[in-house]
Amino acid sequence: MHSEKVSFTSRQCHPQSCDFDVDEMFKCGFPETGEYSYSDVPTGGCEDPFMSSIKRGPSQCGDRCCRGDHAGDFIVDDHVPGTNAVQYKYQPTDNDCKYEPISRGQILHYLHVRGSPLVVIGDSMMRQFFLRLVMMMRGQQRLLDYHLHAHAQYAVCHEADSFRISTSSSNITAGSPSNEHLKAKAASFFRMGNGPGRYAGRNELLRCSRKPTEFHYMHSPKWKNQAAILPEYFNSLAPGVKPVLLTSVGYWESNVTVPDSYLDALDALKDRARKVFVVSVPTVRVPTEERKEVLRQRNKFMKDWVEQRGEPYVFLDFDALSIAERSPPGGSLNNWHYMCSIAWRIACASCDLVQVDHSDGVNELGERVTPPQILQGNIERIHATEDAMCADEMNRNLWQVVFNVLLKPQAGGGKK
Repeated sequence: MHSEKVSFTSRQCHPQSCDFDVDEMFKCGFPETGEYSYSDVPTGGCEDPFMSSIKRGPSQCGDRCCRGDHAGDFIVDDHVPGTNAVQYKYQPTDNDCKYEPISRGQILHYLHVRGSPLVVIGDSMMRQFFLRLVMMMRGQQRLLDYHLHAHAQYAVCHEADSFRISTSSSNITAGSPSNEHLKAKAASFFRMGNGPGRYAGRNELLRCSRKPTEFHYMHSPKWKNQAAILPEYFNSLAPGVKPVLLTSVGYWESNVTVPDSYLDALDALKDRARKVFVVSVPTVRVPTEERKEVLRQRNKFMKDWVEQRGEPYVFLDFDALSIAERSPPGGSLNNWHYMCSIAWRIACASCDLVQVDHSDGVNELGERVTPPQILQGNIERIHATEDAMCADEMNRNLWQVVFNVLLKPQAGGGKK
């Protein structure tokens, strides 16, 4: 890697000893470069990390698929292909159910035949959760969180894909994201009606022989933000479109009590979403016992709330994975996250750049954006994980739990 340009904030990793380089991460991790990464592409592809060769169909766990909150432990499962990073496999602690590897083909087939976008909403933990899925879909082994508070869109078909990050404020002098701006721009951004990269994205997706499958991330870290943006987003969808939603409110809220406005917003999705995964907050890396207890109580409240309502609500117990035996390493130096992340050379308050979409020469004047095209030259350092491998096995296993629940064979074979 370019040791003279980028340093790692990790006690265990020095640039000379890391077994990957930043160029590799950017080639395969950020599809604005136009790279198409399916492993069967003759040139330019990145190695496919999916272990299953299954192209479509339900999970192979059959009628023994685990719930999203089943207790389990991690086992060491060899190494991430082509790297020194340890690969982990989350399995139940009993024989009552099981998880099976899920392939990219199964995920795309499930969403395509139902016309369902997959939507993740929340804070930076949920952003990394979303990015882990994008990078799995692209065949990316090593992971960097772009570390920006903004929406993101990923669209993929068999021939092409597109990844975009939204603007975060309408005020180019603003030093932080604007929740009002993010709320107002969300629906249009996901339709490629505003935001950086929309022209390049549209042109890239013209290669698709069928409608692309959509994956959306909404930066909305607080209860009141989600209560406001969820109705806006769902009202913007075409009639009959029922997304798969994964939602969490985590570290940005410090109270035990969950407000009725947030619960009402979730209740309103009962007939509008295909599934609603309510994701618990991982507590294992929270530094104080008092804060942990607040989060544990909130997690229990949301679990009880989900169980009282039944379908389409599912409780996804991220905290159970975080406290499980042999859980994968997280961020170094008291970082609560599980993905390596970028520290930009330009401080956030001064990165008021005008985005230029070079495919069309259009300036997005008057909107504050983060470093355009995620330029490698703007990286000051990388916040590494404890093992300095940047493989993020935690979020990969969390997605395997999600898709074992989602792709569980339905009685009678119906589409749900």
